[in-house]
Amino acid sequence: MTSAAVAVGGEDATGPLLSCRQNPPGKVCAHMIKHWTWLLLLLLLVAATSQASSLRFDGVLIREGSPAWLLLEHMGEPRYRSSQETCVRRDRRGCLEWRASETWFYRHNDLNYTITVSGGQILKIEWSRF
Repeated sequence: MTSAAVAVGGEDATGPLLSCRQNPPGKVCAHMIKHWTWLLLLLLLVAATSQASSLRFDGVLIREGSPAWLLLEHMGEPRYRSSQETCVRRDRRGCLEWRASETWFYRHNDLNYTITVSGGQILKIEWSRF
């Protein structure tokens, strides 16, 4: 098959293009490249998301799961705190275990941070520009 013989729709004079299994060794088929591209994009998205839920101050990485004292040590007291009871374990009958958690609000480098803390650990870090 020559490149000049390929028509719109991926067909040539002999019929549809060969699948990846029918390609000669060393040849890469188009849909395989498409799958690898999607995988790479997904990995980049996951990497960006994992960095979005962390903060770096004075060379110290503060992320979900870090102790809350790191946040207080490097950012000081939050602008505002709110507390609530959160269900941490439930089944079909309802909540089995409740735990108190706090939401801390900070403003740093023109970003608003909303950080959920419970049991001395950072559970969630979210940020916004507004």
